[in-house]
Amino acid sequence: MDEDYKCRYETHENEPIMGFCVNQNCSKASQFCFKCILNIHQDHPNDCIRFNQLTLLLNKYIQDRNELITNYQDIQNQFKLEFEKNYKRIESDIKILKEMEQLMKNQSYIRVKEQIPFIKECYSKKKIDQHRSIIIELQKNVQAFKDLNQEKEKQPKIQEIKVLENQKKQDILNQQLTQEQMKQKAQESYNKGKQLYISGQLQEALAFFEESLKYDNNQHAWHQRIQIVIKMQQYVMMKLLGQIQILVQLSIIKEMHQRIQIVIKMQQYVMMKLLSQIQILVKLSIIKVNKFSDIYFNLGNALKNLNRYQDAIICYDEAIKLNPNFSEAFNNKGNALKNLNRYQDAIICYDEAIKLNPNFSEAFNNKGNALKNLNRYQDAIICYDEAIKLNPNFSEAFNNKGNALKNLNRYQDAIICYDEAIKLNPNYSEAFNNKGNALKNLNRYQDAIICYDQALSIVQKPLYMKNKGDALFALGNKEESKKWYMNALNAGFNKQQIQKELKKF
Repeated sequence: MDEDYKCRYETHENEPIMGFCVNQNCSKASQFCFKCILNIHQDHPNDCIRFNQLTLLLNKYIQDRNELITNYQDIQNQFKLEFEKNYKRIESDIKILKEMEQLMKNQSYIRVKEQIPFIKECYSKKKIDQHRSIIIELQKNVQAFKDLNQEKEKQPKIQEIKVLENQKKQDILNQQLTQEQMKQKAQESYNKGKQLYISGQLQEALAFFEESLKYDNNQHAWHQRIQIVIKMQQYVMMKLLGQIQILVQLSIIKEMHQRIQIVIKMQQYVMMKLLSQIQILVKLSIIKVNKFSDIYFNLGNALKNLNRYQDAIICYDEAIKLNPNFSEAFNNKGNALKNLNRYQDAIICYDEAIKLNPNFSEAFNNKGNALKNLNRYQDAIICYDEAIKLNPNFSEAFNNKGNALKNLNRYQDAIICYDEAIKLNPNYSEAFNNKGNALKNLNRYQDAIICYDQALSIVQKPLYMKNKGDALFALGNKEESKKWYMNALNAGFNKQQIQKELKKF
């Protein structure tokens, strides 16, 4: 360190500089001494990085960026592979078409006839339309990627301008506003932000909560700000996964696992950083601990949606620690445990939720699911009945009760439950499919096929296709059965299972 690198703030003279503040919203001098942490950067001490820590961080940032390069190269290579496959298919089509063109010139109609299935495929335009759809989606994604890069290029300049503007605004405010006026300004901004939050305008609401925090570090504004960040991250995650699903359906991506993992890692990083920020705010007494049980609850929900069940459980435990009567947190912790196949532990959580809220129909339903997974079907039915008693319009509970009855070979009783679920929710594809399975077990294959068709008219699930193939095979309609097995395979059903079914032919 330079020997004369000392602090220049008044009363801090000759204090040695310890490091740099990296908080993007901080308008003060970036270098800091010990007194600066206590007086200048007291609201964000964790963003004050000492020289020895900065070296470690720089190494980590290099590793992170190297990992990003590897991820980008992997995606590029996999896209290249898929593109080359499509090029070869198209070039093969062109070759066949040119050969046929020559055959037509030579009046070799018999040889042309051999390629009539190919001509029919071309005539239907299905293949060319599929390629065009792929190109359109790719163009959209390329443009979105360009827009994202342009936005990121703007950010450093925007941030620099923003810091200067914030510094000027803060200086003016410090000169003009009394403490009482600043609190009033904070409250006004908070009220506007809350109205926008209620109306679903998250980005605009966030701006007002940030404005409120400039005037006063009040816990309500922090609370709303963190809620918005969580919701926005959940929205981004669902949107990205939706885009990936479109690419999979268009056959651009056959193996989507790595893409999803990249997206999940990005979201996990944001969520864990947010959790760290919450802990710092509590530690610095900027917010009161007992006001943040719902923050941990929502963060747990977001992590659960990212399949980070263990991290979600930690958040639910924090929420319960802050609010021991938080029945929804016990219920959702149970769901996370169930997803980890820890059914007995999940049941304990559902029991706690029910103890706190005896009218919690969802907890009864979830407990029934956990019991069903333990093959305790009769106990599960008791829970489903309790859920239905509390909520007679609970279509999911009727469907789940039907599944438990089916596992007890009580197929007719199961069908009655599925009919109730469908009556309450006419678009309940799972209930139609499950009813079809019960009818199939009663050897009523034609009625089962009607149910599978109804399920498929709502959503094209590979499982429904496979089940229809089973029913058709049982009726002796092998040609149609084979067709539906192939449909299921092409839609993503397990290849080994389909191959096992095809061996029957």
